Amino acid sequence: MIGVDSLCHVDQRWERAAIDIYATKGTVVRHRAQCRYVADQLADADVLPPWPVSGPSDGLALCAEYYWYRQVLEAPLVDTALDCGKWLTDHADEHTAAVLGRRWALGFGSALRATVDSDTDLDSAVGSYLATAPEQTSPAAAWFAVAFHATKLQANLHGLELASFLDHSRLALAASPHSTRSPLPALRTFAALRAGEYGAVRRARGYLSTTDDPDGDDTAIVLAGLMLVDARGDTLVHDAARAAARWATNALLHALHAEALASRDPRRALDAIDEAIRRLAREGRHDFAHRERRFHALRSFIDSCVRTGLHG
Repeated sequence: MIGVDSLCHVDQRWERAAIDIYATKGTVVRHRAQCRYVADQLADADVLPPWPVSGPSDGLALCAEYYWYRQVLEAPLVDTALDCGKWLTDHADEHTAAVLGRRWALGFGSALRATVDSDTDLDSAVGSYLATAPEQTSPAAAWFAVAFHATKLQANLHGLELASFLDHSRLALAASPHSTRSPLPALRTFAALRAGEYGAVRRARGYLSTTDDPDGDDTAIVLAGLMLVDARGDTLVHDAARAAARWATNALLHALHAEALASRDPRRALDAIDEAIRRLAREGRHDFAHRERRFHALRSFIDSCVRTGLHG
C-alpha cells in the first residue's frame, strides 16, 4: 500500500468529494454515492484511507467501510480482515473501532458467506500474522478477523466448525482479550445451538433476556439458531415478536418473526414479512441481494399458506 505521504499523486477529486460529505447534508442515497466514489478513488490508487474516524457516526466512516468492503470483495480472506482490523485500530479509538468493527465484520462476513477460507489458507494467514513484529499486531485486529470468519461460518450453519474455531483456533487465542466483545458471544450461542450442546436452548433464552444488543443483529443470530431447534415453539414466537418490536428497524428480525409465525398464523406472518421487505432497502446492507431473495422466498411460502388456509 502507498503511504499517506503519497496522496499528492492521487486524483484529488476523492478529497473534494470527502469534503462535500461534510459540507452538505444531502440524502442518504447521495451520501452513499459520494462515499463509494471516495472509496473507489483510493482503492484504484492503492492508497489506504488517510483520515482518523472520530466516532461511529463520523461522515467518513462510511467511506472507509466501502473502501474495506471493496478490499474483501477482491480478496475475501482472513489476511484482508486482519489488515482491516489493524487499520481500524490505528484510526479510531477503542469504542469506535469496536462499534464499526462489529458492523463491518457482520456485514462483510454475511455478504461473503460463499468464500470461507480453507483450513490451510487460514493457518497460513494466522501464522504469517503472528510471526510479524508485535507492534504490527493487536488483539483488536485479531478480534475483527475472528468475527469476520465466524460470521461466514454462522451464515453457512457450520455449528461444529464454528464452535471449534471460536474455542480452539490460534486466531481466536490471539483475540482472547476481546473474547466477550460483540458479536462473539452471540456467535458462540449459535454454535452451541447448532451443535446440539446440552443446555444450549436455556442459555440462548437467557442471552435474549439480558442482551444489551444495540441494533438487534446479535439477537438475530441467536434467534436464527433457536429456529433451527425449536421452529414451532410458542416461546420462540414470543421471543421473535418481542425482538422485532424492540429493534423495529431491523429487517431480519421481522423476517424471523414471520418465519416463526408462518405455519401458525400465516396472515400475521404475511404482515411481518412485508415489513421486513420494506425495511430491507433502507438498511444499505452488503448482503442485500441474499436477504432480498430469502425474504421473497419466505413471502411466497407464507402467501401459499394463506391461500390454502394452512395452519400449524
